[in-house]
Amino acid sequence: MRKRNFPACFSYKRRTQRKISLLEFHSKSNWPQQLSFLFLVLFTTAFSVTNSAPPSLCLLKKQSATIAIDWQLDATVNGVEFYHAITECGGRKIVFLKVNNKNAYKVNVSWKEVFTTVEGKEVAGAEAQKKLQLPTGEAFETSCETMTRKELVILPERVTPTYVVKIAKFNYKDIAVSRAG
Repeated sequence: MRKRNFPACFSYKRRTQRKISLLEFHSKSNWPQQLSFLFLVLFTTAFSVTNSAPPSLCLLKKQSATIAIDWQLDATVNGVEFYHAITECGGRKIVFLKVNNKNAYKVNVSWKEVFTTVEGKEVAGAEAQKKLQLPTGEAFETSCETMTRKELVILPERVTPTYVVKIAKFNYKDIAVSRAG
């Protein structure tokens, strides 16, 4: 059997391999388990032919050392700073947001998003309004490596539901900051 070369982000352990004949496959009563095994065999076979994994599976680890985010301060409202960065991540431009609470208390923030496309057209974000609660003195941010808060990541296909937008500029709109109770 040919040895497979998997990318570094995979940990691949060779296990004992067992061939299942079609007759044996149908005669057993635990068909869901065998079906999942068959899927696994087909999946690994597909990638052994190309000798690589889909780029999306290793995307974050490959780019972690090469991407430096250039944060742009857009606004400061009631002690909260609002930043954005448009960064190439996985072959597409993604908007990352950063919100920094400089207050000595928790705050609730909300905003709307406006995008300018490469064609010069201004497009309002598909979501009506985004909301976030920030603890005292905390900054929430995202990047290619840490896409943990969905409110702070804007993928081009999420800007408008009708087509994928090529983003040129980003602006916050209708920012509201209030003291959390």
